[in-house]
Amino acid sequence: MTKKHHSMDYALELFTKLNDSPINHVVDIGANTDTLFLKKAFPTAHHYLVEPLEHLHPQLIDNYKNSNYTIFSEPLMDTIKPMHLYEYNVITQTGIVKSSTLVDENSPPTKAGMTLSKIITSSTLDNLFYNYNFNKLDSIIKIDVDGNEAKILNGGENTLSNMGLMIVECNAESFYEIIPLAQKMNFELFDIVSPGYYRDIFIQADFIFINQEVKNNNIKFRPFAEFGFVGDYWNPLQ
Repeated sequence: MTKKHHSMDYALELFTKLNDSPINHVVDIGANTDTLFLKKAFPTAHHYLVEPLEHLHPQLIDNYKNSNYTIFSEPLMDTIKPMHLYEYNVITQTGIVKSSTLVDENSPPTKAGMTLSKIITSSTLDNLFYNYNFNKLDSIIKIDVDGNEAKILNGGENTLSNMGLMIVECNAESFYEIIPLAQKMNFELFDIVSPGYYRDIFIQADFIFINQEVKNNNIKFRPFAEFGFVGDYWNPLQ
C-alpha cells in the first residue's frame, strides 16, 4: 500500500538507520515549549534549545526534564543588532500556540495581531555556537522560526557546515530563497514532510536537507550507486 507522503518520524528514522554514527547533538532553533519529533528520534542526544520567549522556558524545562539540554534565549538573525521581538498566536488543530518573530527596529510588524514583547539584541548562529565542536556525522539542526529562516542560514554558514542534516520549515514563498541557500552551503534535499494546506491550498512543509559530504561518503544514502535501479524498490507516493 503506497503512502501519501513520508512523516517526519519516518524520515528521521530512515536517516538514523542509514547514518553510520549516532546523533549526539541536536540544535533546535525555535524550540517553543517542546519538539516532540526530535526528542523521540534522538532521545540520548544533547538538545540545544533556542527560544527567545523566556516565559516559555519553565514549560520547556519541564518537558525536557528527562533529556540532556541547554537553553538559549538569544534570537537569531543574520547580524547582531537591536531588534523588536513580537509575539502572536497561531491557531493549530491542537489549540492556540504562542509564536514570535523578529522585526527590524525601524520596520512595522509583519502580521496583524502582533504585540511587541521587548527590544532585544539579535545574535547569529555562528556567534552563538562559536565555541561548540559539532561534527557532521553526529549533529543535526532544525530551524522553525516563522519567517526568518533564510536570515538564520545566512548567519550560520560555519555552524551549518558541521551539520549532517538540516530541517527547515518553508512556506510557498520562502522555498525559493531557502533552496539556493541550502545548495550554496553544500546541502541537498533529503525529504519533504509534514505538508500543510489551508482550504486545499499548499501553505508550508518541512524540508529536510542532507549534507552532501555525508551523502557522498555513505553509499547507503545513494541507492542507485549501491544497487542500480531495481523496479521492486520504486515506491511512488500518492
